[in-house]
Amino acid sequence: MLEKELMKKSLVIYGIEWSLIECGNGTELLDKITKKLKERYNCAIEKCYEKPEYLSVILSEENPEIQTQIITAIKQKLIDFMYQEPVAVFVKAIENT
Repeated sequence: MLEKELMKKSLVIYGIEWSLIECGNGTELLDKITKKLKERYNCAIEKCYEKPEYLSVILSEENPEIQTQIITAIKQKLIDFMYQEPVAVFVKAIENT
């Protein structure tokens, strides 16, 4: 059971990181968001799986167009896993920014 939860968490983290890299045309945006998470919440991107509101707040401070792009990219990467409740809850939480 623990393995399945760890796998879901890994998928979400992958979705976040890869989306930030794609939307930021490299690691600059990923580094910026990672830094803000550390400064504000003393956490890394991995914590966003349990606390999606952290990511929502940080993304809401970005340009609205970029914010929408990032959320859309994350959703696209996780679409095949949305039937799993933790993934669906995460996506819903970041959409409600």
